[in-house]
Amino acid sequence: MAGQKLTSNLMLGAFILYLVPFVCLAVHHPVIFVPGDGGSQIEARLNKTSSPHYMCAKKSDWFDLWLNIELMMPSAISCWADNMRLMYDKETHTSHSPPGVETRVVGWGNVSSVEYIDPSQNGYSVYFHKIADRLRKLGYKSDKNLYGAPYDFRKAPNELADFFTNMKTLVEKAYGENDNTPVILICHSMGAPNMLYFLNRQKQAWKDKYIRAMVTLAGVWAGTVRAMKVFAVGDNLGAWLISTDSIKIEERSNPSLAFLMPSEKLWSEDEILVESDNVNFTVKNISEFFNGYAYPDMSFMREDTKDLVKDLKAPGVEVYCLHGASVPTTERMVYRSFPASGPNLIYGDGDGTVNMRSLVACNKWSQEQRQPVHHLVLPHIDHLAILTDSHATEAIKKVIISITGERETSEVLEDVQNEEESARRPFIPYPGLMPRIDIV
Repeated sequence: MAGQKLTSNLMLGAFILYLVPFVCLAVHHPVIFVPGDGGSQIEARLNKTSSPHYMCAKKSDWFDLWLNIELMMPSAISCWADNMRLMYDKETHTSHSPPGVETRVVGWGNVSSVEYIDPSQNGYSVYFHKIADRLRKLGYKSDKNLYGAPYDFRKAPNELADFFTNMKTLVEKAYGENDNTPVILICHSMGAPNMLYFLNRQKQAWKDKYIRAMVTLAGVWAGTVRAMKVFAVGDNLGAWLISTDSIKIEERSNPSLAFLMPSEKLWSEDEILVESDNVNFTVKNISEFFNGYAYPDMSFMREDTKDLVKDLKAPGVEVYCLHGASVPTTERMVYRSFPASGPNLIYGDGDGTVNMRSLVACNKWSQEQRQPVHHLVLPHIDHLAILTDSHATEAIKKVIISITGERETSEVLEDVQNEEESARRPFIPYPGLMPRIDIV
């Protein structure tokens, strides 16, 4: 039944895959890009009295902290991690930088701030640039109707009050600067549940006036098992030079990692996520998993964040939910001896980062709101490739064309399979992959 529903949604998503190659839009709805975890630039200024290594600077003017590829090299990674980490206060349920470290997110409202993550290494840090470039070919302009909404991605929505206040102001500004034209939100990864949290707290009249649609790319609607893997062993972002032991210190300190843990809404209390010789872990006893690594702060942060979007209340705006599939994605971890041994990873379906059940959770809104919910799966497109792959970015461009009403969605429904076949991207319905084991 679930497979039939997803296949139907695959066909429904065909609206983007057969449009004329060049379209001059009659209306340019302003677009605001909302990044995901790691998608904003962060600067730091130091006035420290101590450091983890004699080579680490203690005092500095403002400098690029994230992303700064040079600081990720083996000789500097411990300095970077100490400056990037957060400290959790269980009394106030908030996080803050270590003493002597001041940080700020740069480029508010400016689309260039989310096109590239490392301002000094554009070629190696492309984020929203290729999508923005597609839109420029439709007549969009950076200084007129393309905006960026960066935020401190280390934090979860409960600590982003200023961001949400500024977000509402930016939406209204974009609307006013473009002849009172409603806004399109394009969100990636964690940016999607963050915007769900934001929209759930706005009045329907405001959403009807200011928001034309929300386009979500690889939305982490209900968490992901990979967050548990990142907590356990770290994530070196695919760069073998980066020490996972060094970077996991910073990653474990982020409330956003707690926010991205598997949701009790979609993972049952008896479904084993971590298996070991002496104890198994599910969403019910996940705090014991954190405590096993002697990091109880994650348990507190998880309690702070687990219910923020747990119910997945419909956003009350038109939604275009796009994501990849058929990419091996961490489904479960198996330890010979917890936590001493590294885990073996068992894979299932997803986009390489987010499990399929979380990616498709947006479908529930089609029965819960009057605004349309469109769902499109792009087979073999992984979590980050959805931002850069030529097939995916062309699809996103055509979503924008569809939103403007330049061509009816129904006109192109039957063309999706032909397009996929010509691109040699076979349909693989969910679950679509046999579980496989990898060793970390």
